[in-house]
Amino acid sequence: MLALVPLLAALPDAPVRGIAPAAAQQAGGETRPALMITSTQEPTWARIRLDFAAPVTTVARAENGVLVVRFAEPVEIVAERIGEEIPSYVSQVRRDPDGTGLRMALTQNFSASVLPAGEIVFVDLLPEAWRGMPPGLPEDVVAELARRAQAAEARFSAERAARREGMPTPMPVRVAELPGLTRLIFAAPEGVPVEARSSDGSITLFFDERLDLEPERLLPTIPGVAAVEEDDTGEALYVRIDLDDGFVARGFREEEGFVLDVEPRDAEAGGVAPVRAALGLVPFLPGEGDAAPIPPARPRAEAAAASASMEDDAAATQLVEEPADEPVVEDAAAVSEAPAIAPVAAPAEPAPPRSVPVVSVVDDGLRVVFPFGPTVPAAAFTRAGVLMVVFQTPATLAEPDLGGAASDYAILESVVREGPFVTARMRLPEPRVARLTPEDAGWTLTVGGAADAAPDPIAVGSIVDEAGRTALELDLLDATGVHWTDLHEGGERLAVVTAPGPARNMSSTRRFAELELLPTAHGIAVAALADDVVVRADLDGVHVTRGNGLSIALPSGPGEGAAGVPLDLVIDFDAWTQAQRGDIRDEMRARLDRIVEAPIPERSRARLDLAFALLANRLAPEAAGMFQYALEEDPELAARADVQMMEAILAAERRRFDEAEALLSTDAMTENPEASLWRAYADAMRERWVPALTGFRRAARVLDAYPDDLQGRMRLAAARAGLAMRDFGYADEQLTDIARLHPGAVAADEVDLVRALVDVETGRTEFALAELTRLAQEGARPIAAEAELARVRLALVEDEITPDQAIEALERLAIAWRGDSVEVEAMGMLGRLYADAGRWRDAFFTAHMANLVFPDHPVTLALHETTAQAFDDLFLSGRADDLDEVEAVALFFDFKEFLPIGRRGDEIVRRLADRLVTLGLLDKASELLAHQVDNRLEGAGRAAVAARLATIHLMNRHPADALTTIENTRIAELPQAVRRVRNLIEARALSDLSRTDLALEVIEDEAGPEIDRLRADIWWTGRRWREAGEAHEALAGTSWQEDRELTDRERTDVLRAALAYNLGQDGIGLDRLKAKFADPMNASADARLFALLGDPDALATPGFRDAARDISSEDTLLDFLAALEARHPEAALSVAPVVEVGLRTPEPEPDAAPEAEAPAPITEPTPVSIPGPEARAEATREAL
Repeated sequence: MLALVPLLAALPDAPVRGIAPAAAQQAGGETRPALMITSTQEPTWARIRLDFAAPVTTVARAENGVLVVRFAEPVEIVAERIGEEIPSYVSQVRRDPDGTGLRMALTQNFSASVLPAGEIVFVDLLPEAWRGMPPGLPEDVVAELARRAQAAEARFSAERAARREGMPTPMPVRVAELPGLTRLIFAAPEGVPVEARSSDGSITLFFDERLDLEPERLLPTIPGVAAVEEDDTGEALYVRIDLDDGFVARGFREEEGFVLDVEPRDAEAGGVAPVRAALGLVPFLPGEGDAAPIPPARPRAEAAAASASMEDDAAATQLVEEPADEPVVEDAAAVSEAPAIAPVAAPAEPAPPRSVPVVSVVDDGLRVVFPFGPTVPAAAFTRAGVLMVVFQTPATLAEPDLGGAASDYAILESVVREGPFVTARMRLPEPRVARLTPEDAGWTLTVGGAADAAPDPIAVGSIVDEAGRTALELDLLDATGVHWTDLHEGGERLAVVTAPGPARNMSSTRRFAELELLPTAHGIAVAALADDVVVRADLDGVHVTRGNGLSIALPSGPGEGAAGVPLDLVIDFDAWTQAQRGDIRDEMRARLDRIVEAPIPERSRARLDLAFALLANRLAPEAAGMFQYALEEDPELAARADVQMMEAILAAERRRFDEAEALLSTDAMTENPEASLWRAYADAMRERWVPALTGFRRAARVLDAYPDDLQGRMRLAAARAGLAMRDFGYADEQLTDIARLHPGAVAADEVDLVRALVDVETGRTEFALAELTRLAQEGARPIAAEAELARVRLALVEDEITPDQAIEALERLAIAWRGDSVEVEAMGMLGRLYADAGRWRDAFFTAHMANLVFPDHPVTLALHETTAQAFDDLFLSGRADDLDEVEAVALFFDFKEFLPIGRRGDEIVRRLADRLVTLGLLDKASELLAHQVDNRLEGAGRAAVAARLATIHLMNRHPADALTTIENTRIAELPQAVRRVRNLIEARALSDLSRTDLALEVIEDEAGPEIDRLRADIWWTGRRWREAGEAHEALAGTSWQEDRELTDRERTDVLRAALAYNLGQDGIGLDRLKAKFADPMNASADARLFALLGDPDALATPGFRDAARDISSEDTLLDFLAALEARHPEAALSVAPVVEVGLRTPEPEPDAAPEAEAPAPITEPTPVSIPGPEARAEATREAL
């Protein structure tokens, strides 16, 4: 290994740390992505983290103690300290001069695993003896990738919805003409799905978006185009293009949009064919029906990355170069991945290396040498007379020349590339043995003849994987890839597993229910008989399984040794059944006598025998007491494995499953097959179904050896585990095995219940419903409770009962049965049914109780999430508008635990504050909004909510608090509406604090009806009577000129104007007001009051003081707020419902006014003996 140090030192000196030289930083004038490298060392492996400024395709290969990391493009290495951070793995590091790679000297041989994650790439160094899956991505990286995917999906959906709701997006159509070819480029927006179909001489393009064609010239004037029709459905665009006779069209998708080429049909033999072949176009011929899928354009970056990733393998491949003009066989997939558009005269990029097989006929067979080199992974097998040879390499394979005498042994059918694999298919005229062996020159295929040496066989075994599924394991440890292909078009599906040399094979066919393992010359071939067969090449071999596992028997289970010999079990069948025979009391008494009579060294064994007998007779607490006494008397017993197992079983039988799991998880119990069974049972009892199902499968042979009563209980738990994991076949197997046990080993109703639940899931609902109904009526209480829950669920799905009937049945069940999953599942169903029925308090209370009683149960967690969503919808989607205001507020404060976190929760709080305002609960509303302003919000949102809070303070007669709120949340940049509302509220607060001049200054530059009313209120509050009178007179406007009755608001403005003129002793203003409004006011209900206030000497008139007090006490705040809301509904607090709940008493309708309020003739007021008029006027002014 030390020899590697001089080797790396001989490389060009480019220190890893620091910044590369300026000449290397710029390649072709382009800025290179930066790279940060950090390394961490775990106990058994090391991780190198590469942080790029942008995603860069990275590959890594560890070979002969050197790790080579290559990048698809030059990168600027900013800093790294790999040798210092993981000295046990890396001794030296060198950067390639062009910035496209790193080379590291390893301290020993390691394997490399690459995990890309966006702009981050992880390179893990694993020991050669590593088994199992390689380390995964860190949780924070996975979470960030998920967040990005969700954000991108949400952004795409929002943009698409916005485009569909708005005007159609223009789609330019560009036209380009080439010799004998006209190209139409439909520049559809990025991400818009495009579909093309052809029929009867026309092409129909479907754009799944609202688009508007904007061709640069009329499309029907283009040669070959007869007519064009557009159809905008409101959600998509259909474009139909009719072609002239003798023309065909070809289309494909590229980065700029969808491209359609129109050309004469006879151009096939002309100069257009090479252009079309280079472009990889798919023809749409009239009458073909649906066209082939549109080939996607391959981005240049992707091609460069693929080239970089394969550079080393290609360099290691032994090639025989051929002339460039010799035809190359390529398949459709390779053509479809060619660049979408390429200039006709542009020089072709260098083709990948080509390998030409060397064919020779020997004495008794055919010999074909594929000069790829022995390290290129390969596989070969014969199926139905077809010999398939598969290589995993980027190099191109030329067709082998199998003419002449070679055709007696094999006839070439095709050479096809499919992704990274290239396959040669040869038909064998007669059955012959094929062998594939690695040699220095490459892989040698021999058909017929004698074998020099037999390849090593590939062993096959059966396992249970980490998901609890039965699987086949084949010990081809250096398998490199799995290639799925068809034997013939529409034929059976085959999975081919490639591997480098030396040759290893399957010598014979292995048949199973869902698949066949075919005989191979090298590698593995799997014929899938089921649709969901999965073949995986892992570090510890090749695994073959399916969704619910394979239907195969394990060759030897945990209950047997390698030769099938039963292992020693603590639960011995004979001893268990012996303890259950005869009278239990006599048996226990006899065992106690044996303890007393036994010599001291043998008493511990006798005590354990008594504990075992008590356990066999379902007396677990008593057995545990005797067992503990035995341990106290003889502490050395605790070191025995069987005693430890017995202690764990006693804990499980007393339903102390956490304690049992701890005892069964020690190092001594890890490989104990009986411990695996009891761990599975403990998991099943706690409804941890995944490990339970896995454990039951692995311990199948131990379970078979158990006594019937114990075996029956465990098989019932195993059936429930299969049912929960939707492995209904396994559940049915367990129920069938229970039927073979001794009658009475398991209660018949328990078996019938589980079988009915399986029938529900497998579609036999009629039988299941009948059986569940019977069990609910006749079964024991635990069985009846679970059966009733399942019956209600099934009957509701099958529309056999109504939701109200289901609620009634579940309410009875929730009261009658408590404390297990039946109760929490009943509560979960009730909560959802209550919500669907609009019984919100019942729904929220049910979820609240579930949180209290079963806080960690999955049903509770799901119910809480559903209820929180219902809470959200109730208060944000308008469904709460139908509720009584008091009930809506009570629901919020009673069930605040379901308030969502974040912006939606903040919006619910703000809407609730509006409801509190309508109910007159201003203190509570201000408390909620104050919390939002002080703790939750910032920026413009905080300023907007602060305006609402200040409004509530004004309504609550706290103008100082309103002014403080506005001042503490002032920021420079605000939306116009929010800024205006805040200014008006600030002015009103200043007015209420008698800071009249400052209030007027705040609204000096504002205009509008709400401003005029606010200004009038400010004048009034500041006792500027003349200005207040003029302002109220202006508010009444020209209503005196209109032929109608004055509104309540207009009459109030006129009365306040008259009062202000009187208090300000403005006779001119009062005369002007009377001249305008005398007639309409005399015809109104306020005629007498207007006559009183219109008198110049009204101050000295009896009743003036009361009239003035009534008019002045009229609250104008709500009128101001209503006007503010009408002008700025998006920023102001809604006060429309306030009048309805009593904050301001509405005036009676005119039709309902009492007769005493009817208009009366105007008469002169009667003089009264009072103090002087000046004294009275001054007293009135002071009172106001």
